[in-house]
Amino acid sequence: VSVGYFISDLGMIIWSYPSLGGMEY
Repeated sequence: VSVGYFISDLGMIIWSYPSLGGMEY
């Protein structure tokens, strides 16, 4: 598993679902 790929996927999820990112923080 590549770290860059994980960050890219995580960033895409947060970008697509800002509501989830808001709940995280």
